[in-house]
Amino acid sequence: MHMSVLTTIIKKAWRLRHEDPARLALQLQKQSELTPDERQNLIRQIKGRQAVAKKLPRWAENPDVVFPPAQNLEQSSSEITAEYKATLLVDDPLTNEISPEEHHPTKNGTQPNAIQSHDRIIKTLVDLTGGFGVDSAFFAQYFSHVIHVEPDSELQAIVENNCRQLGIPNITFQNTTAEEWLHQSEQNLAGTLPGTLRDTKVKAPFGTTPEAPFETTPATTLDTTPETIFGTFFDALYIDPSRRPGTGPQRQTRVSTLEDSLPNVLALLPLMCKLAHRILIKASPMISIPETIRQLNGVLGTGQCGILREVHIVSVQNECKEVLFRVDGRGISGRTDGLGRSGDLGRTDGLGQTDGADRSDRVADVSSIPQEPRMVAVNLDARDATDDTPRRSEFVFWPREEAAAGASVVYADPGILFEWGSAVQAKEKGSNVDGKVDGDVDGKAGEYYLFEPNASIMKSGAFNLVATRYGLQKVAPNTHL
Repeated sequence: MHMSVLTTIIKKAWRLRHEDPARLALQLQKQSELTPDERQNLIRQIKGRQAVAKKLPRWAENPDVVFPPAQNLEQSSSEITAEYKATLLVDDPLTNEISPEEHHPTKNGTQPNAIQSHDRIIKTLVDLTGGFGVDSAFFAQYFSHVIHVEPDSELQAIVENNCRQLGIPNITFQNTTAEEWLHQSEQNLAGTLPGTLRDTKVKAPFGTTPEAPFETTPATTLDTTPETIFGTFFDALYIDPSRRPGTGPQRQTRVSTLEDSLPNVLALLPLMCKLAHRILIKASPMISIPETIRQLNGVLGTGQCGILREVHIVSVQNECKEVLFRVDGRGISGRTDGLGRSGDLGRTDGLGQTDGADRSDRVADVSSIPQEPRMVAVNLDARDATDDTPRRSEFVFWPREEAAAGASVVYADPGILFEWGSAVQAKEKGSNVDGKVDGDVDGKAGEYYLFEPNASIMKSGAFNLVATRYGLQKVAPNTHL
């Protein structure tokens, strides 16, 4: 599509962004100024902007951002979860314990709806399943160089355009599959990268012209030689396999396991560990965490290939959105975390309280079990108006803690529960969001609460530990209240 036509459609879509797409489509059929393809593209832009208004406000609020078909948006991360993933690879002892809060863009007086860069001390991250580029955009805040790998050339061209509009200069693009990119990187590691690749440059989001909005020239400020793009070693790899791997009608079938997704992460993991320090895997919120841990440890062995360090269960406003598996690859798989990464002792717990205390009394010789990952159940809430950072609560534990907690759980007296519930019902008293009874029930105001752990804690399986850690009484063995 010619630049002048594309510009007209984007501007028109921005003016009509609040219109009902279905009604607008009927109205446009009566007009002849746009071709059928142009009308379809216009409606797609309006639908896409409306669909991501809450999920991706920076994209939705930029009038020059282009949106792809709906299927490319559905698995895209939200801004709040993409930012969380980026900080996972920054707040780590290997990166000199840089805290993401120290580099938050609004603290430097920059615009809140721009994707800003922080002080980068890590070199290169490769997003093996680039997609719409939201995760790449946030990784680019902390990494000097992000490589966006995507086999769909049209989608990647849209991402290149959006990177320019959002002011993200340090992402380069590879139009290939994750499998092919890893294979080429392995060849380079062995010194067998084909000469045809060694003589070429890759595209980077610089030097665009009005006549060719999605065509780019090689970057001059980034090293984009094939030896770098297919480099021998990388600081981090990120992969978010498609959970609708089929084509045509079969694409409607959604899968949740890693082996059924595309690409097959379990098959690629040994090579990923060979090529990078750290690997971050995003999985469906429907995935079985115990089974996936078993599968990943089966592939990783006992540390020869890599080590599964952490599992992050991420919810946004108490709705589980994704499960993340952080793996240490080559060069650091022999490192033991003990109680986990430094800096985790002052984080908020599952009840939203910051205890700041050493948890060593709660864990028995965890370092002797290197294949047991640390579990982090996190709930991200609305952004704080003072500094635009999302509020979050975390419940951090080791699986063996939950296994040991079952023997010490205290159960509530059924008689008290019945008496309290009957009194509340009889007096027609409501409950607030915390489950605390409003008003006085038989002179016991504020004495009883009904606490339901957030979605991330429930998904993590810490049903007994949350009770023993905070001195709570469970209603019943199979009732997680």
